[in-house]
Amino acid sequence: MINRIKYLLVISFLFSQNYFAQSTDKIEVSGYKVFSSSEILRWSGLRKGLQFNPSLIDTALSRISLNLAQYGYHHPTFDGTTFQITEDSSSVNIFVHINEGGPTYINEIYFVESDSVTEPDLISSLNFLRGQIFSKDDIEFQINNILTEYENTGFPFSNVIIRSVN
Repeated sequence: MINRIKYLLVISFLFSQNYFAQSTDKIEVSGYKVFSSSEILRWSGLRKGLQFNPSLIDTALSRISLNLAQYGYHHPTFDGTTFQITEDSSSVNIFVHINEGGPTYINEIYFVESDSVTEPDLISSLNFLRGQIFSKDDIEFQINNILTEYENTGFPFSNVIIRSVN
């Protein structure tokens, strides 16, 4: 009899969680300076009508951080990000407060253990990156260009170090 009562309690609990689950109603983004609120919202994956769960916010902030890092903003903060359940408990409003932080700039590019460094074209092909915002896409694009150009020369590109500063 006790097992049956436990079973019924578990089933009713699971049913009530699905039956009364809140969905996201309103999502607001504030504190941004560099990127637009629509861009940040797109990165987050948050949208109206999603079934709410507190881990949804953690996932959204992680996605935003990943996208900011792609553009050279490696130190965002999300102080003040919160959610609020509406009075009728049917929906949730999410408030994302973001400070993108400052961009990370490329300070220096080092070539390590390479005889090919003496080639001026190779050195100058990366020098223009100094002082630029550390963008993974830009660096990968330039490295791909170098690899394509020097594909048959045996250039040991794995020995290049790019150092950045905030």
